[in-house]
Amino acid sequence: MDMALSREFRITERQRVELRADAFNVTNSFVSLMAANTAVGTNFGAPPNGPAFSLISSAQFGQILGAQPTRKIQFALKYTF
Repeated sequence: MDMALSREFRITERQRVELRADAFNVTNSFVSLMAANTAVGTNFGAPPNGPAFSLISSAQFGQILGAQPTRKIQFALKYTF
């Protein structure tokens, strides 16, 4: 779940300041890379350097080798004149 909050403040008729906060993976849930790749679609005909879930004969088949990034929060300040 991602979330964004923003607020715009008018200084004068032509000048504005926008304050923005973005949060990615708000719940900090674990999502494996293998599960994330299957959401795009299973490509059983992928080349040998493709995603691990498509390499049925691979020794790493079925193993979770990584995860999506953890919670990230970023702030931005924009001045328009």
